[in-house]
Amino acid sequence: MERIKAGVLRFRQYVLPHMRGSFGRLSSGQKPHALMITCADSRIVPNLITDTQPGELFIEGNPGNMVPVHGKSTLGGMCASIEYAVSVLHVPNIIVCGHSDCGAMKGLLAPKAIGKLPAVKNWLEHAPSAKEVAGIKDPVERLRLITELNVLMQVENLKTHPSVAAKLKRKKIGLYAWVFDIESGLIRAWNEKSGKFKVWPPLPKQKKK
Repeated sequence: MERIKAGVLRFRQYVLPHMRGSFGRLSSGQKPHALMITCADSRIVPNLITDTQPGELFIEGNPGNMVPVHGKSTLGGMCASIEYAVSVLHVPNIIVCGHSDCGAMKGLLAPKAIGKLPAVKNWLEHAPSAKEVAGIKDPVERLRLITELNVLMQVENLKTHPSVAAKLKRKKIGLYAWVFDIESGLIRAWNEKSGKFKVWPPLPKQKKK
């Protein structure tokens, strides 16, 4: 807590004086550009990787960036966040962002590792089956693929939520699937045309010497 305490003091002394105007405007409401559903992993900082300011992202984090299929048995905090962001805040975009080296995805591939974590095991039922990548021998490739499949599945699950479905029907909302690579700092987004995840935005082409 001493590290956190020192951070709060630095914020109060050095950051807050430069942001009083922004916080003053935000004190009466918010109008975020997107709902970002990402993993609760401490290494994933949405405002950092998107260079956004307070009030620009409505963030929902949970293990494995899951979106439960809408239904009476799954109504809870996750569903409430989606409903509020879409129906009340009218976010024009929803981003589901997975990441490399995801502990939840590792648990999905190694069920024995989460045998004594019943809540985690139950939560992972919202993810794809590990059987979908069982034929891949390379563990690195297997983890990459299950991470990508999971993000795509969660985007599909979003479409079962009435608030999202209604906006999609009227073409009032965009859904995006991302995977953030921790080591490189790059985002790969699902590209419908190619059927692959590609670096987004594209890296600038290097000029030929």
